[in-house]
Amino acid sequence: MIAVYPNPTSTDLTIESTQSDLTITNNSTTETSFLSNEAFSAKLIDQFNSELRNGISVNGKIVFDVRNIQKGIYYLHVMRGQDLIIRQILIEN
Repeated sequence: MIAVYPNPTSTDLTIESTQSDLTITNNSTTETSFLSNEAFSAKLIDQFNSELRNGISVNGKIVFDVRNIQKGIYYLHVMRGQDLIIRQILIEN
């Protein structure tokens, strides 16, 4: 799992890999552990598909400074292994 906070934001946007995923199937729980320092990358993209910020995780975390980005809706693309996670981000300045 990837945690993205705060959303909305006006200063910093944090993208963080969580410790584990829990899956509940037929009343049993299976835990899949992920190390918090598992590498992933992230890009912040505007409505014109222009890349505004990008980074690779350090100790399971990326922090983007968004203070100079105009107010609006943006898209965060997070790549972890073969998985692409897309989140909508609201920037309020």
